[in-house]
Amino acid sequence: HRPELAWEWWIDNIVLRSADEIICVSSFVKSFFSRVRHWDKLTVIPAAIRVSDYYQNEAVRKQARRSLLLEAGDIAIGYVGRLSPEKNLVTLVEAFSIASQQIEHLHLVIVGTGPLMSTLQRICFDRKISNKVTFLGPRHDVPILLSAFDIFVLPSFTEGSPLALLEAMAAGKAIIASDIQSIRDLVSDGNSAILVNPTKPDELAQAIVSLGSDSSIRTRYGNEAAQRVMSYDELEVYPRILSLYDGILASHVSRHSDIARSEEHTSELQ
Repeated sequence: HRPELAWEWWIDNIVLRSADEIICVSSFVKSFFSRVRHWDKLTVIPAAIRVSDYYQNEAVRKQARRSLLLEAGDIAIGYVGRLSPEKNLVTLVEAFSIASQQIEHLHLVIVGTGPLMSTLQRICFDRKISNKVTFLGPRHDVPILLSAFDIFVLPSFTEGSPLALLEAMAAGKAIIASDIQSIRDLVSDGNSAILVNPTKPDELAQAIVSLGSDSSIRTRYGNEAAQRVMSYDELEVYPRILSLYDGILASHVSRHSDIARSEEHTSELQ
């Protein structure tokens, strides 16, 4: 109900009505626009990343883990993104607090900044887990940091097409994420990820314990995620965008040619 959102929606409607085609980054986004207004020009083309930027290197991983003061036996749970309410990080911290009572060497690394920073730090202090949680703030070396993680968690209430999840998949990380449509588009429960109800800390905690206590499952999930992410590589996605533009351009050229021929024919009749 914020007035700036109403203004943005009004602008969006003007732009969308005049568009030849609307590219939606996920089926969730497409279904949203389909519910709000009947569009016959919605095409799903996902966001893309350069997968090769996230390939793992053991030497880099060891160096990254040393920089985070992680010991060899530590299990690093990582989150990358904005620290805002829709990301559901309070549930993540609560779940980590529960899981860390069952697995001794768990460590949580939170990368990013946002309005919930002080709230999350206070919860960590209250739960007596501040020594197990590292807040890194905004960083520009995400591929290196991802190499240090053993598990990547995305507990969001809502997402469009989460690039952070694609990056973690490209890095071959075992994934725990919310069971919502936009995330189900990218990973599947019990195969490349564990998907949980984002409103239930106990369920998220159990997923952390499950992956944190079994390296073979982490490896299997990570390998499967790395395979699935290949269809989101820029070399796969960008040609689809170019093909869409080529089709729109060809349609415009054909339409203008038809108009020109019609005008020429009319002129001859006169």
